[in-house]
Amino acid sequence: GQRRIGKSSLSFFVYNHFLENCSNEYEPIWIDCQSNFVKSVDGFFRQIKANSTLDYSSGTTRQKCLQNFENAITKAPKKILLFIDEFEIITDAVYQEQFDQEFYMQLRMLAGRGKNLAMVVVSHSTLPKICKHVLGISSPFYNIFTTIQLNKFSRKDVNEYLKAEHDGFRFSNHEIFFIKLIKNHRHPLVIQVASEAVFLNHFSQERDTVVRKRISQQVINYLDHDAVKL
Repeated sequence: GQRRIGKSSLSFFVYNHFLENCSNEYEPIWIDCQSNFVKSVDGFFRQIKANSTLDYSSGTTRQKCLQNFENAITKAPKKILLFIDEFEIITDAVYQEQFDQEFYMQLRMLAGRGKNLAMVVVSHSTLPKICKHVLGISSPFYNIFTTIQLNKFSRKDVNEYLKAEHDGFRFSNHEIFFIKLIKNHRHPLVIQVASEAVFLNHFSQERDTVVRKRISQQVINYLDHDAVKL
């Protein structure tokens, strides 16, 4: 999905669900590829270890790191559920020497077994597209993932969100109508910004024109030009 459409938020919600409700069967692990610790294969694996009970130890060579990680995953008492946010970062050409075909094929092999490892990958583009420039072929994960494309809310989604009770608070009909007049209000971030502004206006009681201008400015600050136009 596009920038700020809610990919990480949705994935983090799922991650927390597994953390709170399925801890006996799975061990969910959240990895953000924006972290400076995730810039090498060993760093990637050490971040997984830091956020889990996985018994991984760094190797003296990159090959040894791959072997140690495979052994650790295979011996893990629970199924590792790996959430990888901003995945396209490690597929960038600058990291290609570290995260090469061997690395991706190992993840694919471990996940393909269906016993030791499962993955949720969060990215702007599909895996075939972002992996092609690394491998020269399509994604090595071609038959073990289901792609979910996040888009703007439907009109039904918007109505359900605006008419629902939020921690004891409900929007009035006038406020719902006002939010729906905001340009691009079906974008998740835009409706979030607009809803917050309308809620806060209960205390400041500013004119609608002032609130609308504030919302527009915040949206421009949060979204790039192309996203605003969608």
